[in-house]
Amino acid sequence: MKKIQAYFTNENDAESVRAKLQTLNVENVTVEEIPENSNIIRDLIHPEEGDQQLPQVLQLEVVEEDYQEATAILKESSGHMIVENK
Repeated sequence: MKKIQAYFTNENDAESVRAKLQTLNVENVTVEEIPENSNIIRDLIHPEEGDQQLPQVLQLEVVEEDYQEATAILKESSGHMIVENK
């Protein structure tokens, strides 16, 4: 299994991708707000100036067989990814 973290500018985008990923063999799928003290990550995803939505991180584990499809879904959604081998 590979662990993936993907960063989104808002919760709606992260939850939409979460729903799409449910068709794959994934585990431990969570969506959480990025802490305000994570400035590097917040700068990476470039929220709009004055945007009231809170940046989110989607975390999951995916089996090797579904990894390519999972990353394709994330790329289509403009998520910024970090992948860890488990």
